[in-house]
Order: sequence, then C-alpha cells, then structure tokens
Amino acid sequence: MDRKKKLFIRGVVVTIVSVAVGTALFMLPHNGFNDRFIGEFNYSLIKDYSYKDSSQSGSENDQAGNIVNWNRPVSGDNYGTITCEVKGLNAPLYYGDSDDILLKGAGQSELSYCPGEGKDIVVGGHDTTFFAPLKNIVKDDVITISAKYGVFTYKVDQVNIIDGSDFNIESSAERLILYTCYPFGENNVARTQKAVYVCSKLSGPVIGGND
Repeated sequence: MDRKKKLFIRGVVVTIVSVAVGTALFMLPHNGFNDRFIGEFNYSLIKDYSYKDSSQSGSENDQAGNIVNWNRPVSGDNYGTITCEVKGLNAPLYYGDSDDILLKGAGQSELSYCPGEGKDIVVGGHDTTFFAPLKNIVKDDVITISAKYGVFTYKVDQVNIIDGSDFNIESSAERLILYTCYPFGENNVARTQKAVYVCSKLSGPVIGGND
C-alpha cells in the first residue's frame, strides 16, 4: 500500500474515532455514570457546608421553647443541614427528594413530616456522595438536623438492610429515618436493597401554630 493510501485510511480512522468520542461525551450527561460524577463533584465543593443562621427566621418561640407561627419549607428549599460529626456526615438538607435535589444534598420526602412535628421524617441521599458516611454509622450514634427554625438531635436505634421499599415507617412518635442504596458504592450493578437507619428523637423544639 502506497504512502498516500495509508495517510487517507489513517485520516478516515481518526475522523471516525473523533466522531465516536464526541458522541459519547454528548450522551454522557444522560447516563448513570455522569449522575454519579456530578454528585461527587458537587459533594467535593459543599460537603463542609453548615447552616449558621440561628435567627429561626420565619418562626417564633413560646416560653416553653416550642415553635409557633411556623411556615413549612417549599419544594427545593435548603432549610438546614444533617450531620453526624464523629462519622463525617455533613450534608445540606433539602425539602423534596427529586433527582436534581439529590445531586445537591440530602432530600426529605415531601410525603413525610418536618423536624418538630412529632412524626416520621424520611430523608434519602446517594451512597456514593452525601450519604457515603452512613456506611460507618452504627446504633447509638447521634444525628443532628440544624434547621432554620431550630436544632434537633436523634439517636440511631436500628440499622436495617431491606429489599426494595418494603419497610413499615408508621409510628406514633417522632423518628428520623435515613435511607440509601446498598451495598455502598456498588454503582456498576443493579441494586434492589437499601440501608435504612431508624432514629428516635433526643431533643429539639415542638412545632405548633401555622404550617
């Protein structure tokens, strides 16, 4: 094969490879790998975020320390942080649990209740980013929610591994329920299991008034 033909074939191959790589990069935002990458990138930027507003904006407290004239967060609100200092958990807490929200932090289900309302608060997060520290959390560890309107602490009572979403969360007392995919960090396989952390309330004000 003469030199001109070799150069021509090389040029065709380079063009095909370039097109293939460009197409792959264009499609990347639509697959799970890129979702994981975006989540980890956001996590590296804001994992040390902590909510510092102690004014309890939008609420008032009565003499017993209970919250009155309280307004529920709206979907997408970053209304606080969720932390466990000894295990490295420190994530922004959002109201809502859409895919977009879970790329930015931990997301509270809007079908659950807010801290202080006396019922279950259900919060999810990605096991490869914001909720990766849950892997090291065990019974009796303390989880803190620092919300705009108050600070709440919860003690881990149970750590459960369940299949799918078959988990009864009904209770007559306030509990914090955290969940994430399981096994931790296994992004390359289809996972049906979840790690669920059931926590009882230790301290924090009670919500009353407007909601």
